[in-house]
Amino acid sequence: MFNVSSYTTSLIEKYTKNKKHMKLTVGVLSKGEKFVHVYGVNRERLEEVIYHYEIGSITKTFTAALLAKYVSDGIVSLDDSIDRYIELPSTGNYPSLRSLATHTSGYSALLPFTIGSYVGTIFKVLNGTLAGNPLAGRIDETRLIEIIQTTKRKQKEYKYSYSNFGISVLGYILGNISGKGYWETMNDFIANDLHLLHTRLGILPNNIHGFNRKDEDCGNWEWDRNEPFAAAGGLSSTVEDLLAYAELNMSRDNEYFGLCRIKHAKGNRNFDMGLGWELQKGTNLIYKDGGAGALTSFIGFDQTKHVAAVVMANYTTPAIAKIGQSLLQDI
Repeated sequence: MFNVSSYTTSLIEKYTKNKKHMKLTVGVLSKGEKFVHVYGVNRERLEEVIYHYEIGSITKTFTAALLAKYVSDGIVSLDDSIDRYIELPSTGNYPSLRSLATHTSGYSALLPFTIGSYVGTIFKVLNGTLAGNPLAGRIDETRLIEIIQTTKRKQKEYKYSYSNFGISVLGYILGNISGKGYWETMNDFIANDLHLLHTRLGILPNNIHGFNRKDEDCGNWEWDRNEPFAAAGGLSSTVEDLLAYAELNMSRDNEYFGLCRIKHAKGNRNFDMGLGWELQKGTNLIYKDGGAGALTSFIGFDQTKHVAAVVMANYTTPAIAKIGQSLLQDI
C-alpha cells in the first residue's frame, strides 16, 4: 500500500463531496509496485474496477512521442519547417515541428474559433455543461491548410501559447509521413510500439460517462477518424495503461522518450516545455493534465525517484492536477 497524506486526503474528500456518480481513480507507481484506489461519492472506497476514461490533452504527449520516434528513426528533424511536409506557398513563414510540440508555434489558442465562441466554449467546458465535442467537425484537411496559409506569422521565435490547432497540424503531418493518416498511425504506435492494450483513439464501448455539477450525464466526446483535432485530445485510456506509459517515459533505454522529457522551449512561470510535457520549474516533476467534456485526468512522474501518479475522474475540476501533484509529493 502507499500512504496518502492528510492534504491529499482532504483534496479527494473535497472533490468527491456529494457527487453521486463519482468514479475517481487514483494510481501510483512507487518502488516498482503499482497501486490503484477508486473513490466514489464522499471519498467512499469502491471496488478497484479498471474504468476507461477520455484523457483529453494527455493525448498531446502521445502525439509528441510519435514525433520523437520519427526523429530518433532519422525520418524528420525537430527543426524542419512544416512546409517540408505540407504543400504551402513559398512566401510564408511557417513553424517548425519542435515549435508545434512545445506550443511556441505562434498559432493562437483561439484557432479555429472566434473570440466569442472560444470564451463561451471554455466556460462551458470548465463548468461541465458543454453538450457534445466542440472540436469535432470544426476543420477538415482543406480547412486546416487554409488556416495555415492565412495565418500571418513573423520570422521570429514565439512565446509559449497553448494551441490545440498547433498539435492538430503536427498530428496531420505525422499521418502524412506514415501515409496512413493520424488515426491509424497513432493506434498502430500505441499497440505495436508502446504495447498499451487499453489505449485507443475515440470512444471505447465501455468508456465511463462524464457528469456535470448537477449530476447530469454529459456522455462522451465523439470523434471522427479524419478529425485533425483528435491529435490534440482524442485518446481514451485506463489508469493501468497510463501508469505503464509513465514507466516507459521514465525509461533510460529509449532514446525518443528521453527526447520528450528534456527542455525544448520556455513555458510560463511554473513550467518549461518538453515535447508535449510540462517540466515543473525547480523540481524533477514532469506532468500533463487533460479534459474532455466532463472528464478530467492527470499524469505525472519523477524520473530521478522513479515514481509516477495518475488521476482520472468523471467530473470536471481543476483540482485533478492538485491531487496528482500532491500524490507525487506523498510517494
